[in-house]
Order: sequence, then C-alpha cells, then structure tokens
Amino acid sequence: MSIDLSQVPEPLHDVVSSVLGDEFGSACERVEPGPSGASGASTFRVDASDGAWLLRVEGDRLPTRNPHQYRNLHAAADAGISPPVRVADEAAGVLVVRWIDAQPLSDHPGGPAGLARELGELVARVQQLEPFPDGMDWADGISLLLGHLVATGRYAPGTLDAHVEAWEHIRAAWRRDPRGFVPAHNDPNAANLLYDGTRVWLVDWETSSPNDPMVDLGVVANQLSPTPALAEVLLGAWHGGPPDDRLRAELALAQVSAKLWAASMLAAISAGDDVPKDLTAPTIEEFGAAVASGSLSMATPAGLATFAAIVFGQVVADSSTSEFAEALRIASDD
Repeated sequence: MSIDLSQVPEPLHDVVSSVLGDEFGSACERVEPGPSGASGASTFRVDASDGAWLLRVEGDRLPTRNPHQYRNLHAAADAGISPPVRVADEAAGVLVVRWIDAQPLSDHPGGPAGLARELGELVARVQQLEPFPDGMDWADGISLLLGHLVATGRYAPGTLDAHVEAWEHIRAAWRRDPRGFVPAHNDPNAANLLYDGTRVWLVDWETSSPNDPMVDLGVVANQLSPTPALAEVLLGAWHGGPPDDRLRAELALAQVSAKLWAASMLAAISAGDDVPKDLTAPTIEEFGAAVASGSLSMATPAGLATFAAIVFGQVVADSSTSEFAEALRIASDD
C-alpha cells in the first residue's frame, strides 16, 4: 500500500499505516486530519473505495481511563445509536467507525423543539440498552475532582467554595439510587451529537457508565434545550408524556451537576503553571468568537481552562436562583 501520510503526525505513522494496510489495503485512497477534542485522541478521515471512515487513535492512557468504553460503544452501534464500527482494537487503542458528514444541529427541520424531541427519544434508547458494566460513580467522580482541584491549589484559596457548597446541597437533596441506574453516555454535548441531515448520532463513549437517568438529559438540556419550554419538550419525549414537578426538579439539579462535572474535568486536565489561577473569563459569546477566529482552541490548555472558568461561573449563577432552591426542596421531599 502506498498512501500519503504527510498529514499524519510522525509518532503515529506506524499505527496509522498498520491500520490502513490491514483493514483497507489498496482500497484506501486518502487520509487527512479529523476533528479534534478535549480527550487527547487523534482522529483522521479515511477515504476508501467503500466510503469515508473515521480513524481514532487514543492518546496517553490515564489511570482514570474507562476500560468499558469499547464494549459500550459496540452496544450503542449495534442498536443504531452510534455509527457502525469497522475496527475496535482496545489493546492498540484504535477505532474505525463510519464517517458522518455532520450538518449543524441548528439545521434540524423541526427547529429547536424538534431537536429536543429527537434527543429526548435518543436518550431513552440509550437507557434501554443492556446494562453497562459498573465503573466509578459519576457523583463520586465530581466530589473527587472538586477535592483534587482544591487540594492541589489549581485555583486560589476560596475560589471554589461556592461550587463545593452547591454540590453538597445537590448531593443531600437528589436521591440518586444505584438500583435505578441505567446505561448512560454521560457527555452527550453538542460536539458528540452528529446530525447527518436525517437523524442524530451519538459518538465518543469514553465516559459511558451506569448512571441516574437524569444525567444525560441534564447535559443535553444545558446546551440544546436551555429554556423551560425546550426542557419540557425534552423531558416529555424521554418520559413518553408530560413530566411532573419532581422530574423537572431532578433535571434542574442534573443540569447544575453536569456543569460541575464538565468544568471540574476541564480544569483538571488543563492544570499548569501557565494557566490562570482565578475564574476570570470572557462571556460565552466572546469565547465562541475567539474559537471561530482561531485565537483560542479547545485543543489547548488555555482554551480548556477558559471554558472551564465560563462553566464554573454558570454554576454559581444557576445555584444562586430561587428556582434552584425550589428544585432542592422538591427533590428532597420523600
């Protein structure tokens, strides 16, 4: 096989060449860089005679790596939730799945409400999969991340006090029962939801594990159903009927919790001497403009740290409202 690897980083030449040769052979026509994200994995688009494919090569394997991600991905792909899998070599950290020519989620023909309805139904389908193997509890993970950030001095003393307090209130009120846990993606954010012009696919299963049913809905609501009206559509599509006040309260707590999880994770992986020790941050609109212009990237520590600060700010704002206090009250009622 002779294929141009000039757009593949030199350290990955051997593994990429091996996969292309073993799986595609002479059918491989071109390979070029794919989308980047916060996971540290490298992705490539592979054009072959039988169509386009996404090749993903894991980065450094951290102790916190999810050992069940490939198993869970296969289950989702078999159910038509995630794109078809061609190669899943866990030992080598290599994955090849069908390439999705993604269109903006804003192009969904049903508008924001139609998208919310489809995503509610999609989350329900995930939760109907065969049970996922146990992993670290998601809520315990948030507590550990917050504790780590405080203990290591990631931010100046006292910076995260309001966040820790909000999390303590949530854990006391939200009766998460492991007996009711379901298969969960745990990070169905907009970057992991690919609209192909006909339907939405859910990708990137590194954080998947059993979890409370509200968690995936909370992540989706934060980014794609942020208004009460859209959250009602999302919940109703997932629930199969109008939600009650308890479901609404649990979703509100899940939304704040999901922001805490995301901000804490991003802050932890972007730690370093050259990143800010406070939570001063641009607005989300300013951040988006900086990313669009190329002056800031989510593939760099600076970009990750900046976005973490934005989300930490959202947590404080959200947990200071009367609606949050009411959600705590409703969720804590037996």
